[in-house]
Order: sequence, then C-alpha cells, then structure tokens
Amino acid sequence: HIALAGYADLWLATAFSLAGIAVLAWVHTHHAGQGVLALLLALACSLIKLEGIVWALTLVPAGLVALAGKGRRLLAIVLGLSVLLTGTVLLVAVIEPRLFTETSIAEKIAATLQHEPPSSEASVGLAITRNLFLLGNWNLLWYLFAATLLVLPLLWRSGFSRLLGTGLLVVCTLALPVYVFFFTGAFRWAVDYTALNRILLHLAPLYVFIIQLAWVQTRNSQRAPYSTDRQDRGAVPVSSNR
Repeated sequence: HIALAGYADLWLATAFSLAGIAVLAWVHTHHAGQGVLALLLALACSLIKLEGIVWALTLVPAGLVALAGKGRRLLAIVLGLSVLLTGTVLLVAVIEPRLFTETSIAEKIAATLQHEPPSSEASVGLAITRNLFLLGNWNLLWYLFAATLLVLPLLWRSGFSRLLGTGLLVVCTLALPVYVFFFTGAFRWAVDYTALNRILLHLAPLYVFIIQLAWVQTRNSQRAPYSTDRQDRGAVPVSSNR
C-alpha cells in the first residue's frame, strides 16, 4: 500500500488512530497533555489529506466531553455533534459536490413508492456486510468489534464519563461512513469496493485499541473496586497485585 503513488490512506490511518487513542486517554485519565496531543494529531490529519479534516471532526464530541465538567456534558455533546454535522456537510460539499446530486437515498425512496424492486445501488448494505464479515480482507476484526459493542455498556462501572466519551467516539466514527455510503452518491464506491476498504483502514487501528480497552476494563471492573474519591478523575482500578 505504501508503494502506491498518491495514496495517503496509510498515513491518515496512523495519524487519525493515534489522535483517537489520545482522545480516549484524555477521557479516561483527564490528563491535559493527552488533549494537546489529540489536537496536534487531529491537525496532522488535515495536512495529510482533505478527508482528514472530516475524520478530525469526529473526535470533537468526545473531546468536548473530556473538557466539560459533569454539569455541562449535555451541552458538550450537542455542541460537538453540531460541529461534526455542519463541518461534514460543508466539507463534503467542497470536496465532492456531485455526491449531493446523486444520493442513493432518493433513489431508494422513489423505487419504494413505485413498488419497484430495489436497484443495484440499494445493495450498498449487502456489499458492506459481505466486505466486513464474509470476504477475507479483515479476517476477525469486525467480528471482534461487534462483540465489543455488546460489552461496551459495562464500562459504566469504571465511570460514566469514560463510557460516554468512548461511546461518542465509536458512534461518530461509525456515523461518517454510514452517512457517506448510504446518503450520498458515494454508495457506488461501496458497491464496487473501490473506496470501502480505504475508509475502513482509517478506523482499523483505533478500533483494535478500543477492542482491547473495552475488554481489559470490563475485566478489571469485575475484579477490583474503584476508589470512590478518585473515580471521577479517571483513577485506575485499585488492585491488590499492583
């Protein structure tokens, strides 16, 4: 992949995943240095590729939750999601304006109203499912990620802010490819598999980290109690073997 001239996806995957890991570290430890690191890496994403700006915006909601106090979390979520939605629409309009004139959702609605069988464009969901779970591109990654989503709510035992920040990061990073492939003309890039794996590559290292984080913290929360006076500040589990 490195040898392909003009392809910056590997470098974008590196910068974005490290930025996401820094955001999670910020959410879980409340260490200001992790927030600064996340900001620098998010800026690096925008220097690698234009699409990196959109990916950087997906980090905003979780970052604002880490920055906000307990009483301002709802405001942080609303503000972060507003920035993400507005920025994504504007950037897609600038990068690929024709995507808004070839939306697959309009074709699906028209076919439904006319009682016609869905066209090949409507098979984007099938193409994505096959790519994630049946084809040999990713092996077991997405099976593990699907299982992780089931245990992710157990993170509330280690602190609600941790669950909220991690959940927001997962939802926002998943929402971007869903929006692009299901609600714009980019569905063709998923159906013919030309851009699908390039976008998933940006998420893969971060999701591997989230998988490990979720399972380790779920195990630790069951084995050892948390110190109540430090829990809200991102304390690690109190364990007798440490």
